[in-house]
Amino acid sequence: MLGGAYAVGVAATLGGAHPVVLASAALAALLVPVFPSWRPAAARHAGVASRLIVLSALFAGAAQAGAHRQATARDCRSSLREGTRLDLRGVVLADPRWGRIRVHVEAGLPDRCRVEMRVRLPRESDVAVAGASIRAAGVWRADPRSKVPARAGELEARVVERWSGSGARGLAGWRIGVARRVEEIFPRHAALVSALVLARKEGLDVDVREDFARSGTAHLLAISGFHVAVVAGLLLAALRVVGLGRRTASGTAALGVWGYVAFIGAPDAAVRAAVLLSFIAVGRCLGRPVHSGGALSTAFLVLLSFDPGALLRPGFQLSFAGAAGLVVGARKLEARLGRWCPGRGWAPARSAVAAGVSATLATMPIAAWHFDRVSLVGIPATLVGTPLVAAVIPGIFSSFALHLVWPAAGTFLAGGVEVVLGVLISVMKAAASLPFAVVHADRGTLLAALAGVGVARTLVLGARPLGIRYRVAGAVLGIAAVMATVPVVRGVVSSGSVEVRILDVGQGDAIAVRSPAGRWVLVDAGPGLPQNRGDPYGLQVVRTLRRAGGRRLEMLILTHPDLDHIGGSAPILQAFEVASVGDPGRGRGTEPYLHALRAATEEPAQWFALKRGDRLEFDGVTLDVLHPAVETPSDVDPNDTSVVLLLRYGLFTALLTGDAPARVEEAIGADVGPVDLLKVAHHGSRTSSSESFLQEIRPSLSVISAGSRNRYGHPHPEVEKRILLYSGQTLRTDRVGAVQVVARRDGTWEVEAEREDFLPIPAKFPGD
Repeated sequence: MLGGAYAVGVAATLGGAHPVVLASAALAALLVPVFPSWRPAAARHAGVASRLIVLSALFAGAAQAGAHRQATARDCRSSLREGTRLDLRGVVLADPRWGRIRVHVEAGLPDRCRVEMRVRLPRESDVAVAGASIRAAGVWRADPRSKVPARAGELEARVVERWSGSGARGLAGWRIGVARRVEEIFPRHAALVSALVLARKEGLDVDVREDFARSGTAHLLAISGFHVAVVAGLLLAALRVVGLGRRTASGTAALGVWGYVAFIGAPDAAVRAAVLLSFIAVGRCLGRPVHSGGALSTAFLVLLSFDPGALLRPGFQLSFAGAAGLVVGARKLEARLGRWCPGRGWAPARSAVAAGVSATLATMPIAAWHFDRVSLVGIPATLVGTPLVAAVIPGIFSSFALHLVWPAAGTFLAGGVEVVLGVLISVMKAAASLPFAVVHADRGTLLAALAGVGVARTLVLGARPLGIRYRVAGAVLGIAAVMATVPVVRGVVSSGSVEVRILDVGQGDAIAVRSPAGRWVLVDAGPGLPQNRGDPYGLQVVRTLRRAGGRRLEMLILTHPDLDHIGGSAPILQAFEVASVGDPGRGRGTEPYLHALRAATEEPAQWFALKRGDRLEFDGVTLDVLHPAVETPSDVDPNDTSVVLLLRYGLFTALLTGDAPARVEEAIGADVGPVDLLKVAHHGSRTSSSESFLQEIRPSLSVISAGSRNRYGHPHPEVEKRILLYSGQTLRTDRVGAVQVVARRDGTWEVEAEREDFLPIPAKFPGD
């Protein structure tokens, strides 16, 4: 209870709750239970004392979180302004990935502070290898999407000098050396080995990560209590072999575990496991048993007191939720399984199933809340994968140690470990490929499901005296009743309104349209990245639609075949049931376009060309195609064939222009007239948004979809001036994030931005 109160205080403060509100709620919680006069005086006093202790923990958490916020604000990077020029010296902590490196800065920042910083290098740069000491000069770029932009920023720089050899000192130097040795010993699966024992997942292939995530076994890749327990078991066995007593070996193993946790960078789950193992070691040294629930609560309080911000991290939440599931439910479930499968031979299976089910059920709501999906094969995949991981971790350590004294033998043993790792990857790939492997759940569905479980539990407890049949019936009815309200609630919320979401996908376009009945159309799919780097923008669109309740697309409209509009289409076609795909019928032989065609064929989705005069109608919403015309030549620039759409819902109108140039806009402007919403063409390029066109449509709201600090300089200053002159309000996705417009049939509408603290673009520019 103390841990819960402390966590509430931390969460309320980090969430922005005013101290007066927190104090008022606490005072009410203290006084209300005291009023009834029929309670005995001793009971009332005990109740007041216990509540005072709990409230003390609440305010302690709030105070600690407040101090944490102040310390975060004092970070030396917070004083850096956008565009500040820096000349830094430091040590590279990891090899370049996607043009970025992590550097431990040793000189060049204000107040001589030393922090880790991301540095973005020119594409041709390959000199900044891990362990090298470098001097980097460049410009500081804050991340406008972060609540603390400076801390999440990066240095856009070039390497001025590089010193050969490893300049890293302390644990960083050791980690780099071990990572190099891992690559030498495990050439085929070095990235997976680094993830399992060094907590370094940046080198993992995107497909491998996705397979583990879909199979519900992503926790096997993270350094967790399981990994630390394996390390502790190995240390304890080795110390017992050399002749140390049980108590001495336990204490020494606990110290060794702390050394390992510090070496890998102290991830949340590993620190939690180390604290618990320390409590167990202390209990053994004192000859006293350790209560698992008390040890877990104490570890929770200790970690939060050192780092209150950890409470908001998914890893921290999942770690303690899984451990709490084991403490609360594993023994009870194992005992119940013992009734169905008695006998000693079944004991290992009962224990494994009970642990897997308890931990999975406890972490499932948190995983669904943060990642919008639940794996239905997580428990069986974990039961298969856990023994494999338990086998490879000792093998990895043994191979590494043996390689130091006998390289040939160490390499031979590592080959056997890589075989097991290959089996592990194959098993997870097979589990992830099952059609029912993953169920996507938005937060509304999750909350309804949790409410259903609560109602069902209440009905089951109430029906306990009536027998097992009534309890089962109560559980089924409770869950069914609450889950049945999900579509009803969604229908009420969305009734009578259409929603247009202009997503923040960097330098590209992706616009989602939801009808009043909850049906979805997606216009463009955002940019993609080369295949070996995954496709974060396509997956980002998928996650956004899933979270909004989207399960099916009536149509995917690709305005033209440029990468920044079709790059994310393949993962979208794979993730959703798509009824049809439309484009201007001017295909290109580029890999992203061919990839999208293959994905549409595999699903399959009907693909056809859109021409002027075509119309899509659904639930009172109409999408009229204004361009291209049938007679458009096939050899013109793709932008000249860009699909232009006019959306109407009652009196509300929105014009979606793709990358149409000014000559196309001027040809259709007179037919369109004034509009409520304009998606500015071509990201604000100077080839679009002519003055005559803007005079014709005079949008009430203009949205420019452009990437932060894009290399094209979009939007062009002259174009932005024109838009500001003729538009009621202008928003840019690189500044405010995704923009959502909810419109009603009577023509009234509301706009929301992803970052609510944005400042509107000024009506006049400096120098005007």
